[in-house]
Amino acid sequence: MRDIEGKEQADLFRWLHGNYPDVYRHAFHVPNGGHRHVAVANKLKQQGVKAGVPDIFIMMPRGG
Repeated sequence: MRDIEGKEQADLFRWLHGNYPDVYRHAFHVPNGGHRHVAVANKLKQQGVKAGVPDIFIMMPRGG
């Protein structure tokens, strides 16, 4: 199975790095999906992993 989403995210981060380095410094990927062993998935859930959280987060203050 091809990881199209992973390639698109890597492309996005390369583009950010080359075009918006200030945004790139504040952006990160949240590894919230993927296939994991049940025990690992349960452990991550106990640590606060939640469904529906965006995969990419840009931690930059805006508008002030």
